[in-house]
Amino acid sequence: MSPEDRVLTIAREEHQAFAQQQAFVNSQLLDNSDRTAFEAKAASNPLAKRLAGEVERRLADMRSRGERLPTREVIFTYLVGERALAQYGKTNTKAAANRQRQAARPANSQGDIRPSRTRQPTTAEDFESRFGDVPI
Repeated sequence: MSPEDRVLTIAREEHQAFAQQQAFVNSQLLDNSDRTAFEAKAASNPLAKRLAGEVERRLADMRSRGERLPTREVIFTYLVGERALAQYGKTNTKAAANRQRQAARPANSQGDIRPSRTRQPTTAEDFESRFGDVPI
């Protein structure tokens, strides 16, 4: 191999090594940025905090299979939807018992004062005949 070809080969190999290092550093920066963003969300969202371990497990599983990696936020949203769909159609026996307990029959709509059985006077003549000369 001529000296020029050797120099070109060495330069090409170094360029490839540098490109690989640069790609690795970029992927690490993106991963750290994604982790920080998700941790910020988990700090204010209790559901994200509870599912953080599952999100990391799914991400590691995807990495091991060599799949294209979505963000942690996307994985979290997927997990929430997956759990919601798993619950769809299931009856919650505790909630059903609460509804049954709270669906009590209404109380008597009448007041607690016994109504009088006599007819109330409505005209002046009725008052006169009933009360006579009693001053009011």
